[in-house]
Amino acid sequence: MSSFLHSVKEGVGHVVHDVVEHAKNTLKDLKDAPENIQINLKIIEDMAKLHSQVDEDMKNSQLNPEIEWDASVRDNNELSEGEQKYLKARKVAIRQNFADYIGVDVSEVDEEDIPIIATAGSGGGYRAMLGVIGYMAGAKKSGVWDLLTYYAGVSGSCWGVATYYTAARCNHDALISHLRVGLTKHPASSESIQRVLMAPDGVHILFGGIEQKRRTDTHISLWDFYGSFVTGSLFLSQDRDATYDITNFKLTSQQKTIENGKEPFPIYTAVRHERPWDDWTDSESPFPENSDYNSEEHTKAKNAWFQWFEFNPYEVGNDELQAWIPAWGWGRHYKGKKSIEKVPEQNLALEMGLWGSAPAGPMSSYLGTIQRNLPKGFIQDEVTKAAASFAKEHPHSAEVFEDHHPVHAANNPNPAFHYHPPPNPPGVYNSPRVHLIDAGMDNNMPLYVLAHPSRKIDIVLGIDASSDVMKDAFKRVADDFGARKGFKFVPRDASGTGTHVVISENPTAEDIEKQNGKLYAQVYDAELTAPPGPDGKAQIGNFNTPQATHPWAFVYMPLITNPVDPAFDPTGNKPSSKFCSSYNLVWTPEQVDQLIKTSVANWDRAADTIKTVIKEVWEKKKKARLGTA
Repeated sequence: MSSFLHSVKEGVGHVVHDVVEHAKNTLKDLKDAPENIQINLKIIEDMAKLHSQVDEDMKNSQLNPEIEWDASVRDNNELSEGEQKYLKARKVAIRQNFADYIGVDVSEVDEEDIPIIATAGSGGGYRAMLGVIGYMAGAKKSGVWDLLTYYAGVSGSCWGVATYYTAARCNHDALISHLRVGLTKHPASSESIQRVLMAPDGVHILFGGIEQKRRTDTHISLWDFYGSFVTGSLFLSQDRDATYDITNFKLTSQQKTIENGKEPFPIYTAVRHERPWDDWTDSESPFPENSDYNSEEHTKAKNAWFQWFEFNPYEVGNDELQAWIPAWGWGRHYKGKKSIEKVPEQNLALEMGLWGSAPAGPMSSYLGTIQRNLPKGFIQDEVTKAAASFAKEHPHSAEVFEDHHPVHAANNPNPAFHYHPPPNPPGVYNSPRVHLIDAGMDNNMPLYVLAHPSRKIDIVLGIDASSDVMKDAFKRVADDFGARKGFKFVPRDASGTGTHVVISENPTAEDIEKQNGKLYAQVYDAELTAPPGPDGKAQIGNFNTPQATHPWAFVYMPLITNPVDPAFDPTGNKPSSKFCSSYNLVWTPEQVDQLIKTSVANWDRAADTIKTVIKEVWEKKKKARLGTA
């Protein structure tokens, strides 16, 4: 393992630099290139320009105005100014929509009474991405989409959310059409790589962010490359004549898509694995570079947990650490709550990589495909060695992150470094780097960030498109998340809006219909179990986390079989739907259509229950405001 990590650090970390140097040298030998290598020649020419392009970018204050700004760490759990301004604008923007939805005159709707509704999309690769997109297409058709305030995701759902706000320009039909033709090739396939690199400014878009990260003296990880290729595959059009705005590859560019409250507020997630044992060597290197993540110290640790980080268009941060930075300041080095450098905002593709950094296998095949399909000399021998090393040590290549990490997590500067006056306690406050991974490694739904102590969310629509929805997956919500954040999930009884139904492991469409559709929308009251302590935190087991402050109505919606296609199991657990595997990154247009159709139909079956819940919460808030509750 240590040899693998060393190979990644020493080899992959300098790939882009070697790529550019090879490009320059190769150009000298290709003056009379035959026609059949003209495509590669163009890519080589673009790679040769990359150094100077990145040089210009990092000095261009018109393209990157943030290079003139100082970033600092906000040390409280209030909402950012940008989010607070958004919330006020969103209430105004959706007032008429809300009145139309519940069937009253707009004069009867006070903005204060409009429920704050969030959607929480699970992880699960492209299946989850497409499943949540299908549900949201149904939400748009029913009018609920235009009432949402937050749109949060984990892993694959993050990819769908980001693609909606970028490539699809906030249009659900355009998003589905884009993905019908955009998923037919593996992101690391020869055809996909070549398409991305041949796109106008494709090399700049794909590798510029990695090169910029390398120049900030931050180690490049496998997930940076993974994110770049997945992002190129998802964001870039099949049309080679399409043009792209490089600023769209910034998270902060999504501010303009939600300005004046015109779209839901996107939230992306990742987690840090907190392992509070004494294995840090000194204040600069808290974890040994040759640390064996398979050792008993790691694999049998009982006092480890995950800290949730959120990324939104205004800020990146963690409520447990009470550390928040401007989204444009992610990727900078910090010390004592101040950034110590001024560099452009990190490329969105690198963030896409860490949001979806579940160990999708086979990693060795992924590395090998990149090595084989980029123009010769572009990925050096170190990558091939890394692939061989990984394959040897992990022959099954579908590892699960539990309390150890077979592949090094995404590596970024730590905003909380030396957060306290010296001496800082060991651990995250003494680490110059922060290692984030796919949030699905903790809880496969982004509920933690929605329970932010300053977010007064009223209704959460939990779309569970994970592969284990038929194995009582809700336990991870009620038991794990609920216990940690101070929620008790109480199912509505038969006199309420819905009834909790235990899902059998292999329900048929007929079984589901016998439940009167209740499986599609299971309603719970997420009640607060106890008020938080004086500091807003409560000690629960090994966790010291800010407690929830506002109760929810929670609608759990598992992506399961629907009578519109009764033989189709969207979890991928049947031979006929193996393409729905979390690890499959190649989908035909017909397969995309099949999953979208089932997801929309599931929403339709849940729509009446959702409307009842929304009206109930509105009436309750209205009565409370008027003092008639």
